[in-house]
Amino acid sequence: MARPTTSSGHAPALQTATDLNAYAPTGSAGRGFVVFVRADDLLTLDETRQSEGRIEYRLETQSCSSSLMQYALALKKLMMADPSRWAVLDIVRSLDLADCWVGAGFVRDAVWDNLHGRMPSELTADIDVIWFGSDDSKAAKDRALEAELHRIRPDLNWSVKNQARMNERNGDADYRSATDAMCFWPETATAVAVRRSDQDQCEIAAPFGLDDLFELRLTAAGRFANEKRSVFLERLEQKQWLQRYPKLRIIDRLSR
Repeated sequence: MARPTTSSGHAPALQTATDLNAYAPTGSAGRGFVVFVRADDLLTLDETRQSEGRIEYRLETQSCSSSLMQYALALKKLMMADPSRWAVLDIVRSLDLADCWVGAGFVRDAVWDNLHGRMPSELTADIDVIWFGSDDSKAAKDRALEAELHRIRPDLNWSVKNQARMNERNGDADYRSATDAMCFWPETATAVAVRRSDQDQCEIAAPFGLDDLFELRLTAAGRFANEKRSVFLERLEQKQWLQRYPKLRIIDRLSR
């Protein structure tokens, strides 16, 4: 599938919140940038298309909110300016998996580090690779993929999960795509993923948008706001987010 691209070239390193806020779209700067969202997200969808058994939503600059476009461009530049993360995305791209992304802490921590005036964290935690393949959803396939990634980069902690089978573990209805599966992740700021396109651009999956991530709001998503609230609170304690990132604010929001 041919994917739209933005202008080529690596951006200079972003080191402060001011840098992140400097990338509001002007003119046609964001033309062709791709963000994948849910069908029921509160955004105007410019185009809907079916590809490889999943539905994707392409948002052009004119049809999405200014904050989403601003933060998407900032995230793109942040990922492309980080040699370690950009190299990881190249390795994952080489697997040639359907609907494949790297998300969770890989993205979230890099943004929060930046907004706290720090350089991006070292890649010491799990690198969460997600993909969607309903024809081969056995756990053994994921283990084989992890082994291949460890062969390429044995120094990194790889975690591969085919989202086509994760709904059973989580007690949810069938997921339709990797991005749809992210709608059932515990926090809105965690439900952001990126991938490196064939044209060496950064594409973003953000089913809840990017506002919470960039505005330092820690918000429980979906059922984690009520019936699964204990899981959210356990993660908050385990990951020590408020201690590591003191600018974070916990936002209580009813699930949709």
